[in-house]
Amino acid sequence: MEITHDMKLAAARATKREIDEIWKDADGAERDALLAAYAETGADRRTVRVGGVEVGKASVVTGDPVARIVPGREAEALAFLEAHGLVETVPAKGWQNAFANVAGAAVHAETGEVCDAIEYGPARAAYVRYTGFKRETVREAFQAAGVLNPAEVLLLEGGADE
Repeated sequence: MEITHDMKLAAARATKREIDEIWKDADGAERDALLAAYAETGADRRTVRVGGVEVGKASVVTGDPVARIVPGREAEALAFLEAHGLVETVPAKGWQNAFANVAGAAVHAETGEVCDAIEYGPARAAYVRYTGFKRETVREAFQAAGVLNPAEVLLLEGGADE
């Protein structure tokens, strides 16, 4: 049987979903146990063993302490920062709402002025979204094609790229 690109894609996507579910459960249990141990005893790592053989470690990673403004004392902190040249001017939150897209030009809604330094573009880069690929549907399709286990496709080399 010829292994096609679509077969590889379907098998990989269905298998990834299954593995993601298993990982989510295992990772969640490990994270809960390790964070609880860290809070209680300060233990920040655990060796993961399979059949007595070390296969990895799970570790708690904490961020380094950073300076932050004390809630309720923002004005005092900003005055201090400004006195030391540590304040930047930034556009007001929601400034984009003051502009309209007129044939690709950014037009200030109140005045009708065009600002060449502001442009309209996509909010994020294009990406591929997968939908479907339900385990049962993929499994049935592969079985109808004579493949009992879709994961076997991932282990085979060669095949057509269709």
